[in-house]
Amino acid sequence: MPDKPSIQSKKRLGWRIAVWVIIACPALVIIFIVQALRGSCWDERTDSASPDSEYIARSVIHYCRYFGPDVMATQYIELAKAGGSDSAKVFVIDMGGSAVARWSDSQHLAVEIGSKSSVALSLHDFDGVHITYFVPQSLMSSSFSDERIEDSHQAGKLNDANYETLKKANQFWRGWEERFLHWTSENATIVQK
Repeated sequence: MPDKPSIQSKKRLGWRIAVWVIIACPALVIIFIVQALRGSCWDERTDSASPDSEYIARSVIHYCRYFGPDVMATQYIELAKAGGSDSAKVFVIDMGGSAVARWSDSQHLAVEIGSKSSVALSLHDFDGVHITYFVPQSLMSSSFSDERIEDSHQAGKLNDANYETLKKANQFWRGWEERFLHWTSENATIVQK
């Protein structure tokens, strides 16, 4: 008949289990949470050759995912000589805008902007290529107004603290929108769509 395990070995086994539960399990949970918070990011690239195949216009959209849906962080368009390794960014937008680059002819690149965004860079000429920006008329109206916030506050639907918070947020977005509208008025052709 085998010997019964001693009380001493049962205590050691209990301590091993306790150490695993108290230290290792929370450590694994923390590692999982850190990895989830880091998320993942990737680029989608679309190349477009000029009609004479001398230049390549590359649109790069940088996406990130943390929790929830994909979020576009930035987009840029770069130009390069076909077969060359050097390229230069000619257009950069942040905060979820969208733009499509199309060749009008071998020396003219048209960039169609599809939504309001923060324009960080917009060159009009690069290495003999003229770049023109087009914005639809529908993007030229203001979206942010204090009127609805005021009405909700006066109707008692918003307390004073929420009213002030929403008003400040609205001011931020209105400033962001005004910067886009100002950029458009100085750099783009407004088109009917």
